[in-house]
Parts: sequence; structure tokens; C-alpha cells
Amino acid sequence: MKNLKFLLPIILLVSCGENNSEIFINKTNYGIAPIFNDSLGINDKDPSVFKENGKEYIFYTTNEEMFVNKDCIALRIGQENSNGTMEYEKAKVVLRASDNDWDSMRVSNPDVIKGKFNYQNKEYSYLMAFQGTSKVKDKLYQIGFAVSDDLISWQKVGNEPIIKYSSYAYGSSYGLGAPSLVSYDQEGKFYCFYTYADSLITTTRVSYFDCSSLDDIKTSEPSAVSSKGLEDKSGEVVFNNADFILDKESKELYCVRDRNPVMSLPATSDSIQVSKANINILTNPNDYKWELVVRSITDLDTSYFGGEETQEFGWERIYSACIVGDEYSNKIAENLTLVFTVSATGSSSDNDDYLFSSALVRYEINF
Repeated sequence: MKNLKFLLPIILLVSCGENNSEIFINKTNYGIAPIFNDSLGINDKDPSVFKENGKEYIFYTTNEEMFVNKDCIALRIGQENSNGTMEYEKAKVVLRASDNDWDSMRVSNPDVIKGKFNYQNKEYSYLMAFQGTSKVKDKLYQIGFAVSDDLISWQKVGNEPIIKYSSYAYGSSYGLGAPSLVSYDQEGKFYCFYTYADSLITTTRVSYFDCSSLDDIKTSEPSAVSSKGLEDKSGEVVFNNADFILDKESKELYCVRDRNPVMSLPATSDSIQVSKANINILTNPNDYKWELVVRSITDLDTSYFGGEETQEFGWERIYSACIVGDEYSNKIAENLTLVFTVSATGSSSDNDDYLFSSALVRYEINF
């Protein structure tokens, strides 16, 4: 098992402004190199990535203070340079927990689409769905919306969650999270997929939203998304922590999801799965099923062989993935590009450093 207590990380002092400095501790690379080189103690996880006008926008969950579990949402903007590689701007924190509302402890798991969203007599071009909680423990999440014109300055919609979870009715559990948005008119209407987990069941649900006016949101009753055709490592399929994009030409939904059951230390998946299905699976689940595109992406798939940089074993924790699409969550190329979360593992005798080792990597699927 790879764990941090055997590592001798390089510790540096790096400048963080004219008069400030902080310790930088290299994260250990176990496979494909991370997209960003952030210090151990700073998490990069739960990506949402789209491309628009030649730029790549990566929204993700992070924390502002090293080794402090206070999730917020950040953005990095990338552009391809003359060498064909992506260069990213410094991270900008774009959404934080509120002071006293339903999301006062942490906000995380963003997803963003473009459209036309009117809120308080102003039209905005982008909408973000995110999960939040006011609880110290990692549970009782609900889903909120925020809007923006420039992808940097965001205004939360109201001071209540848009999709609510009742612990009184369904028990003190994870709740609702991992939203994934897919536009279906490139204006104010979209599908909102999300994980639902109460004390009895865990599944992926979808609701249809018309947010042309966020002062008068119209939505359907949620329905469970069929898991027919999906496979887990063992046992009955648990369909959760999924991201979706739409191929407008073929009318096929593409999905990437965590495979279950989860591991421990940390309690995440160690592999992900990619599938596709006709979009009618949402309304006629008995007539359609998911077709596996990639049964599993595991540690061996993330190993890297390159001289001194060789990492032959790969990442042992692979989870919380997204498919790179356009600004409306449409498929943009014949092949698929994934961005997913990876992390180190720990043991019962470790300190908690491994909990702050998550990073984002890019992975190409060529058909």
C-alpha cells in the first residue's frame, strides 16, 4: 500500500504575495501527473470542466488554508500555448460557504452551464449548481444554484437550497450532491442529475428545470435514473457520483461514475466507469439500457512510464470524475477527455495528511 508516512516530501518556502510566505510540501505522484502542482494540504477534487472560445475552464473543490477541511469552489482558466500544452492561470476562489445559511460549513462539487438565466431583473449567462451543508460531519448535503456573467463573480440564488433534503423524513445521511447539468435548449432549460443518498438507498436522480426566471423556477418531480447495463466491482449496482454530457447528433447521454463498493482511508472509489445510453432512457427505462464504453479505469490505467518519472503502479484512489464538454455540456469530439480526482492512501497508523493529497488528472479515451 502506498501511504504518506514512507515519503520524504520536499518542503519549500514559496512566495504568496509581497509580504507573505507559506510552506510548500510536494504531493507524491503515483501515476499520471496532476494537472496542477498544489501543495500537500491543499485538496483539488470534484472537477467540472468545459471548453469555450478556445479556453478551458476547470471548476473544482478546494480548501484555502492548508490541512483545514473547509471546502470552497475555485476556478482555473487554461489556454493552449504554442507547444500545444495547456497553461493555467492561478486559482481563483469563486464561491465560499455562507456565514449562517444552509451552506455555512462547506460548498463543493460544482457544475456549470451556459444559458440565459434571469434573476432579480438581471440576465446572467452562466448557472452553477453546487452542494452545501451546515453540518460539521460530511452529511446532510443539499443543492443550491448561483449565477454569473464572467465565471468569476457569482451570486447565490436566494438563501435556501434549490433541491432540499429532509433528515426528518429520510434520516441523517449524505443527502443530495454531485450535481451534473446538461442544457437542452441552450437557454434556461436543463437536466439536473444528482446523487441521492438517504439511510436506505443511494441512487442517481434527475429533475428537469426551467430557470429562465430564477425568481419563478419551474421543475419536475425527480426520478431515479436507470442503472440497467452498469456494472460494479461486486454486488448490486450503486449508481452515484456521476457526470453526464449529451451527444446532440446521436441523442446519446455519456456518463462517468464511481464504481462501488468504496475503499477505506480514504473512503472513496478506486476506479471509475464510462457508459452511454439513448437519452430516452430517462423517460422509458424499460426500453433502454446503458452500454459500457470503458468497464473500468483503475490504478494500472493511470500508471506512467517515462524514464526517471516512471510510476508503474498508478493511483490507488480514482473517483469523482467529469467528462470535458462544451459550455452546454455537449460532447465536443469523437474521443472523450476525462478529468478525475486521485489521491494517496493511508493506514490506521498514519496522520491525516493523506486526506489532503487529492489532485486532478486528465485521461483520454480514444475510440
